[in-house]
Amino acid sequence: MKKILLSFIVGILTGVGILYLVLLFSSETLLTSITALNGEAPRPQRSLFNGKNEYSHEAEGKKIQHIEHLDEEQFQSASGNNADLYQLAGMCKLKISIYGETAYNFRTAYFHQNRLSYMFETQYRTSFEEFPDQKTPESKRIYQETVFNPNSELVQMEFANLLKKYVTPENQKKC
Repeated sequence: MKKILLSFIVGILTGVGILYLVLLFSSETLLTSITALNGEAPRPQRSLFNGKNEYSHEAEGKKIQHIEHLDEEQFQSASGNNADLYQLAGMCKLKISIYGETAYNFRTAYFHQNRLSYMFETQYRTSFEEFPDQKTPESKRIYQETVFNPNSELVQMEFANLLKKYVTPENQKKC
């Protein structure tokens, strides 16, 4: 009887482990602890979903526009939001910063000729609902990364509306 029970428990644990691995490598959301937050997001490691290129929320290229407030519902938060537009070699990058009471998000979009080529969002938070900062122990810091599908018509449409509403026509031509 003890052998049957032990075999049953080992079988369940093995199944749960395999399920965890499958979900880990097929998900489009990453949960990882981060080591430091000093006002700017740490550069996430290469995404599991895009191993050939690195994309980041860091400032890069030439800043060509700053937007102080986006009034879209998806960017609303307790402490506000802003966006920066950067001109890179052959493309542009729009970084949207959203600050809340217990977390903050960065959504970054890479695009060329006003067509989105890559967009991801990272939420930085803690496991105990306090704003993450340098005093927060590493074991309590979490980031969650979401990669958007640039082939989705809905994602492209929402991005085009965002550009049309907030990015000046002169800057759209530079991108």
